[in-house]
Amino acid sequence: MEFPAIPYAIHLVSIPFGYDHWYGRLIVLFIVSLGSWYFFLLVRSFIAEKTAAWATFLFGASSLFHLGRKVMPDPAALSLVIIALYYGFNYLKTGGVMKLMGYFLFAALGTLIKIPFGLYLALLAFPFFNPSTPLQRKILFASTSLVVLVMVWWWYFSWNVHLSTTFGQWYNSGKPLTTGAAEL
Repeated sequence: MEFPAIPYAIHLVSIPFGYDHWYGRLIVLFIVSLGSWYFFLLVRSFIAEKTAAWATFLFGASSLFHLGRKVMPDPAALSLVIIALYYGFNYLKTGGVMKLMGYFLFAALGTLIKIPFGLYLALLAFPFFNPSTPLQRKILFASTSLVVLVMVWWWYFSWNVHLSTTFGQWYNSGKPLTTGAAEL
């Protein structure tokens, strides 16, 4: 059901080197390390560098480091969303096409890999609603975010449902609240 970016990256690495299970661990660890660096950069833009370094150390020493050593989509998706937050905050603050493209790429990848981590992108509402952010920048950012939302919606709620009905694969689209309450 999740967007297969990590398995595809493992496949690409396996083409020239042959398959080995630790390639997936290395890829996820690389993404988590990159995400930790961007976490530091993001926090440093709001508070002192020393405090940002300690926050990054504690963030990295948390379960993110433990999970970042496994071939799981969760730590990679969180790291990609953190990178998207960095680019999104910087785009809303100073503008720049490359920052907007970085936001788009990492927000799309992070939320496609694991949809719940897209909720962290709501933090961008703070700079978005800042009165000093130019209207044109807000419109471009909102349009870009809408494209990301449409991509995620299509992948999870259209394409996966199609695959499930066409090929008979299990697809967890959730249950109505009344069904969940009755099961409890």
